[in-house]
Amino acid sequence: MGEALLQMYETLDEQSQKEVYNFVAYLVYKQGKQKTASQEHIDKFFGIIDDETAKTMLEASQECRRIEPDEW
Repeated sequence: MGEALLQMYETLDEQSQKEVYNFVAYLVYKQGKQKTASQEHIDKFFGIIDDETAKTMLEASQECRRIEPDEW
């Protein structure tokens, strides 16, 4: 099954590959410290998040934390 997933992954455009990577990283994180997968194993197959994507993710998370006092 792993080989089939890799073949499908390689057909995706760069943005979709980033989304797949983030989703897999989330699943691994959600499982906690179980030894089913590690960040090293994920990176081996999917690479790492580039600086621009990391910055975008950080800005989005900061935006979610902002309080708008006149909003409610």
